[in-house]
Amino acid sequence: PIEPSPETQALLDEALARMGRTPESLPACAPPTSEAERDIPRVPPLAGQVRHASSRYMRIRLSPDLYEMVDRTLRMAEVALGDQANRSQCIELLLNHFLATWASEAVKAAREHPLLERDSWQCTTPGCTNRASLHGHHLLFKSQGGGDEPGNQSTVCACHHLQGIHTGRIRARGQAPDGIVWEMGIRPDGAASRLYLNDTLVA
Repeated sequence: PIEPSPETQALLDEALARMGRTPESLPACAPPTSEAERDIPRVPPLAGQVRHASSRYMRIRLSPDLYEMVDRTLRMAEVALGDQANRSQCIELLLNHFLATWASEAVKAAREHPLLERDSWQCTTPGCTNRASLHGHHLLFKSQGGGDEPGNQSTVCACHHLQGIHTGRIRARGQAPDGIVWEMGIRPDGAASRLYLNDTLVA
């Protein structure tokens, strides 16, 4: 269970009040979703699947042209490793080559963008997995006196930042990275349709 700080709990209580709920009417942090909602549908890949050596399947959703390029690359890895190589060894070879080529760039990027690195280079809006067009959002707006300290910033994608937060459809307040209260689906009366603490559904 998540134990909010007093400051975060105060934000949760305020948001619950806007929803017409009381803190006593529900647990401090409810489970993320129901059992049914946690079941992620299995989507077949667009162009094929790679069989792992352990007889499990790693499903990869790729466009046909990208799949063709990956398949050609894996075949080249098979040639490099020899006839006895299995597909998982070929993938490992490709990953090792990728790391050898780009590790220094990744370390450089982590040093230059500590906020993105802290947030795993992904939008922190609940339910979003976007890793493109990322912005640093000030939880307390700079126009309201918020500073550039890491605790006042969270990584959000351009869509949620510009079309959600800055249009008033989403409110995000608190302390990053582990004490952000998200009010999602803000209605005209100012109440939210969903309330999250980080990525945990509260109400």
